[in-house]
Amino acid sequence: MRTMVIGMLALGARGCASAPMVDLVPHAPGVHPPANRRDVRLESSASTIVVEYAGPWRNWFVFDVTVVNRSDSVMRVVPEQFSMSLARSQGKKTWALGSPIHAASAEQTVASLDRGLSREGFLWGALLGLEGVAMVANLASMVVNSAEETPEDQDTHLQMADDLLSIGQATADAAGARLGNLDDERERWFGSALGSTALAPGSSVSGTLAVPGSSLHRWLGYDPSPYEREWTIIGEPRRPAGQYRLTLRAPSRLGGQQFEFDVGDW
Repeated sequence: MRTMVIGMLALGARGCASAPMVDLVPHAPGVHPPANRRDVRLESSASTIVVEYAGPWRNWFVFDVTVVNRSDSVMRVVPEQFSMSLARSQGKKTWALGSPIHAASAEQTVASLDRGLSREGFLWGALLGLEGVAMVANLASMVVNSAEETPEDQDTHLQMADDLLSIGQATADAAGARLGNLDDERERWFGSALGSTALAPGSSVSGTLAVPGSSLHRWLGYDPSPYEREWTIIGEPRRPAGQYRLTLRAPSRLGGQQFEFDVGDW
């Protein structure tokens, strides 16, 4: 269930670190290192839930989630009712950091992608506009000064016009590819995101769950750039002091299962 491949398209515009800012390893009490399995399965009288940390994507922690209704009545699965919290331990002392953070709805994540797509479209359009202004200025100079220019000057202007045309075409191609990738990414996320579902007895539903991660940056010792905060929680890592554990909690109506992950090394 490695759905995080959909997020890698978002990293093409600017350089980012090659390793994820945070790796979450399923917590196995009394076992070090933890087991190799990446998914965690917990059961209650109401439901069986399987969770796997898929990776950091945009400004979210993303989990692949499967819920099986074990009850004898219809069960409502609502992504926003899942929550995530962070705790830190040093020696024998453990304390919670901040307040629990609730997952985003599919509509919220898609709206964020739409805002980012619109912003990138504006920036690419502005760049193309500047290149167009430079091209017009060069042509205007050729026309105004044509009577006074030497053949060498005219050749220089013609070469500049060709260069600007090539640059403009390259920018247009890059913009088309980038925005096309982002649009594809949006569609893939829209198709895989866990939505609010009425789950019949014995039925199951699977999807990706996104939990905002920006408020955890300062606890984990990261200072991402504004671009990274908007688009990804990948950035230059710095090892935090002490041991951190992240807990994803299912809503009480599903059984209140708690999935614990240790913040892994990179």
